[in-house]
Amino acid sequence: MDEKLFQELLEKQARGACTPSEEAVLLQWYEAFEVTDQKPVADEAEYSYVEQLMLTNIQQHITSRSAAGASEISLAAWWRSGWARAACFVLLLAGGILWWSLAEFRKPATIAWTTITTQQGERHRVLLPDSSVVYLDGGSVLQFPVAFTGAERRVKLVAGEVFLDIHPNTKHPFIVYTANLHVKVLGTSFMVRNRLRDTTITVAVKTGRVALQASGDTSLVLAAMGKAVYDKHRQSMQQMRCDSRAISGWVNNELFFEDDTLEAIAEVLANSYGMKYIITDEALKHKRFKAGFVHRTPDDMLRVLSKMGDFHYSIKDSVIRIYP
Repeated sequence: MDEKLFQELLEKQARGACTPSEEAVLLQWYEAFEVTDQKPVADEAEYSYVEQLMLTNIQQHITSRSAAGASEISLAAWWRSGWARAACFVLLLAGGILWWSLAEFRKPATIAWTTITTQQGERHRVLLPDSSVVYLDGGSVLQFPVAFTGAERRVKLVAGEVFLDIHPNTKHPFIVYTANLHVKVLGTSFMVRNRLRDTTITVAVKTGRVALQASGDTSLVLAAMGKAVYDKHRQSMQQMRCDSRAISGWVNNELFFEDDTLEAIAEVLANSYGMKYIITDEALKHKRFKAGFVHRTPDDMLRVLSKMGDFHYSIKDSVIRIYP
């Protein structure tokens, strides 16, 4: 039907001036709108949105009539009459209000992101919008949206180390993004370490399974007690087994090292206790250790490690100095 003619018929009907044949034409259009798929909306959600928009405008119309002293009108009865719904829809359409409103409805919402930063020696527990929990070690930066929308739940580990306990949701996988690697899970607990000074990214799974996808089309699936170390430069990945205590022990101030270099251990101490370190000998940096410490001070740990690795150390003004 021609839009101009249709508006004229609606105005005549509102004045009670329509002929029976004109009313039949209007009713035929309205019934077609109700029962066919020829709707100016994409799906049922938008159709409901349009209907709510109509109701809002009708309510405003009734309010204005009441304020002017007009007789009361039953909103439900008026809406059920059909004519009001058709008229409201076309008036919205003619004025461009409907299409503007649908554009707002369809426009992707801009979701704000939150950034959590921990200083060296600081740890932080974060509750995510989906009730997942993230523990940040010192010297870490994590970004996440204030609300998870869409098919995936995404967070970004900019730097540092985190342990995550993910709320299960098979319909919305959880993904941790880093610059070189992303980790996809459905519901599990795992650790991701991405220190800016490190040449590797480490992922270790405590419970469940995760899928890793790295640049260079490198991919891997890790199960519980599995660990993967990704080399940022070579774009290669190694898989191995690990102790669960080494995955999340630091959350409770329990540090476990599995074949870690002295430099990596010094980095952990620096981030966990807010310290700096200097290793004067290059060979010492690459010496490896396997040890565990529960609620011990940096001095306690270094004393044990120095005996194991035959080196000396000193701690002054929060600076660890390690030398032969």
